[in-house]
Amino acid sequence: HARVHDDRGCVALSWRPPIRATGRDPAARRGNPGIQLCLGSCHTKGRLLRSLSHGLGEVNMKKLTKEQITAINACIAACKTARDNVQSLVEEYNQFIEGWSQQAEEAIGGYNKEVQELGEVYTQAAEEAQEYYDERSETWQSGETGEKYAEWISQLENPDIEELDIDLPEKIEDVAFDDWDNAEELLPPQEPGE
Repeated sequence: HARVHDDRGCVALSWRPPIRATGRDPAARRGNPGIQLCLGSCHTKGRLLRSLSHGLGEVNMKKLTKEQITAINACIAACKTARDNVQSLVEEYNQFIEGWSQQAEEAIGGYNKEVQELGEVYTQAAEEAQEYYDERSETWQSGETGEKYAEWISQLENPDIEELDIDLPEKIEDVAFDDWDNAEELLPPQEPGE
């Protein structure tokens, strides 16, 4: 016969096949060690061992066994606990990201402001250099010095600097958990037609 012991979510099954004590050896029954198994709560994950309550012969599976129901309930409880852990971490992340994002936006804005000011300095320098170039004679402009100067003006107008454009992480809005609080509506019935 099978016996179920629920010890902190652990489903333990024990089975002792009947042995007839014959002759004058009553110890034959006492010496039968039987079989003992322990299914950790929710560690089987769909690989529940065949119930030993039906013996090792033909399986008469008309509905979920008590052992299976106990294991399923343990798994549901474990899923609820894991869900709560995820929810807690999501809340902590959202609280952190809210304050961090504000600081990051301010820091990035400060950096871009400095880059803009640097660009303005070069823009002003390029305008003054252009005025100087325009005041020179065509002979000077077409000469080697003028060509180098024109190239320098182009460099002043186009410094190789860029502002930062960073996609900051966002809050986690919705986490689609299964409805473990109404698991009976989520999971298959315990027997056909239920």
